[in-house]
Amino acid sequence: MRFAFFLTSGALALAAPALAQTTTPAPGTTPAAPAAPARPAAPAAPSVDPAAAPTPIPPSVGATVYGAAGTPVGTIKAMDGEYVTLATDKGEVRLPAAGVGPGLKGPVIGLTAAQLDAAVAQAQAAQPAAAKPNQRR
Repeated sequence: MRFAFFLTSGALALAAPALAQTTTPAPGTTPAAPAAPARPAAPAAPSVDPAAAPTPIPPSVGATVYGAAGTPVGTIKAMDGEYVTLATDKGEVRLPAAGVGPGLKGPVIGLTAAQLDAAVAQAQAAQPAAAKPNQRR
């Protein structure tokens, strides 16, 4: 065991002076260029005050709803925990409450006005004849 200790410590003692030496270029060669200095770090991004950021407007009765294109598509007529009733130029439609989210101008949906109008027309066509008001039999 002592032999291994002395052998290890002897090897370290001999290697230490060699590790501390610097090399000189061989005669007739040019020394390598020194490394370029490190570039300064980019300036930090300005901090954003969360209180100054615009607050999204959540869905509420009477609020104007905006479509995927950013244009108004209707007004919220009623809300319950599961559905939002939206009044449009073409009629009323019940949408899942999860499909109406907060937006910077007002509540938003993922449909354009044309897509919503098509959904309203489809919903009206699917109603039974007895449920449609002002129709004669």
